[in-house]
Amino acid sequence: MAVPRSTWIAGAVAVTAAVAAVVLWRDNVALREAAGAQAIAARAEPAAAAPVDPWLVRPSAPAAGAGAEGAARPLNGPSLPPAPPPESRLDRRVRRTDELAAMFARLDGETDAEFQARLGAMIGLFLDRPRASAAEMRREAFARAGVTPAQGEAIDAELARVYDEVIDYADAAIASGEVSPYQRNLPGLLEFAGGLGGLLREAETSIGGVLSPTQRQALYDAGFDWGEYLGVAAPWERVRPPPPR
Repeated sequence: MAVPRSTWIAGAVAVTAAVAAVVLWRDNVALREAAGAQAIAARAEPAAAAPVDPWLVRPSAPAAGAGAEGAARPLNGPSLPPAPPPESRLDRRVRRTDELAAMFARLDGETDAEFQARLGAMIGLFLDRPRASAAEMRREAFARAGVTPAQGEAIDAELARVYDEVIDYADAAIASGEVSPYQRNLPGLLEFAGGLGGLLREAETSIGGVLSPTQRQALYDAGFDWGEYLGVAAPWERVRPPPPR
């Protein structure tokens, strides 16, 4: 018959406690014997003065009438440097701006091809997994909606046209400084996001023309979102580098 798990757990706890009790008892006996031997030796001859550890010397309280010199006597040994002040939210914002500039700005003497290769490596690091997840969601949603291979090819052709428009729009915003890695420009980013949202809405409309109303509803019911898919799957590696600083 198998032993219940609660039984062998309780047994293991009991054995562990018993072993610990025996070890502690033996240590206690050994400590008592050592203390007794030290007491006998101390009565037989005076003990030598133990060396003073300078790290354990505390400043003595100033005597009555002592001036500031007695009260300010420091500890022996070197003192630790003061802790750096915590980073404020403004300091953190400046640091992140510098980090973005280091990642997405054109380096000194960097060509367009070198910039795009470096950008592609960073984008792959951040988007490889989301892109794989988006492709799997598209495959599953298309299967639920009954999207045919011919419809899939027509959608891919429409996506290629949309991607060209999105990259051209991003290149123009970067060239004009509306989106820049060198400085914070929240109004420019909001304008860029608004225009990008308009392009994605137009893409959804054009893609929707390939599908029937029933298929579009089936994609929606499956949780598939074209805006999310387009934002992740767009070939951002093709974006041109910003102008030099």
